[in-house]
Parts: sequence; C-alpha cells; structure tokens
Amino acid sequence: MTHVEQRTPHGVVCGYLRLVGVSARKAMGLRAVLDDYCHRRGLLLAAVPTERVSSVCGQRSVAFTALLDVIAISEVVGVVLPSPEHLGPGQLAAEREQQIRAAGGEVFFVRSRNRTQALWRPGK
Repeated sequence: MTHVEQRTPHGVVCGYLRLVGVSARKAMGLRAVLDDYCHRRGLLLAAVPTERVSSVCGQRSVAFTALLDVIAISEVVGVVLPSPEHLGPGQLAAEREQQIRAAGGEVFFVRSRNRTQALWRPGK
C-alpha cells in the first residue's frame, strides 16, 4: 500500500477527468471541483484532458496520451484528479499512475477513497 500524506502541490498542474457515461451536469461539477481546488491553493491549471469513451483494452485513450505529452513537454508538476477512480478501474488506474510518474508528474487527488481532504501520494 502506498504511504499517503497531506501536502499541497505548488506550480502548474494538469487536471484529468474520466467521464465515461457521465452526464454533462456532473461533468461540469467535476471540472468546477478541479478549478476550485487549484484556485484555493494558488495553482495554475494548465489543461484538463477528458476521457469520454472507454479505451480499448491495451490502448491508451487520446485524452490520457495528451496528458502524458503535456507533462513531458512543460513545467507541469503533477496531475490533479477529483478522486482515484478517474484514472480508471483497477489495474488500469495503477498503470496510468505509474505512467504519469514516469513522465515526471506527481498525482494529486482532491479527495481520497475515504473522502478525506486533498492528499498527495509520493512516488515510490
């Protein structure tokens, strides 16, 4: 299990939303959650790639590929997500988190699985 500690990121971040089967109203609310999180912490939210269609097994979604590209070519310090579930189900989420870290970014969740305050999950 990954050690979890409270910490606020600083600088430029990207968001990421996985909105497969999510209504437009809920999508707007989730985007507002990211905006509010960043605003309250003085972060610059550079981009929010959004996955709206489940990717085919073994293939990266266009949105996730765009996220990795932005991390690799910019000053982005990490990725802000509403919750861990936005990385995808089970093993896909673990693989995506590892890919974000390999690209040079950290992963920040507005809420954890047990809905505590914003958490930072340090690299392994």
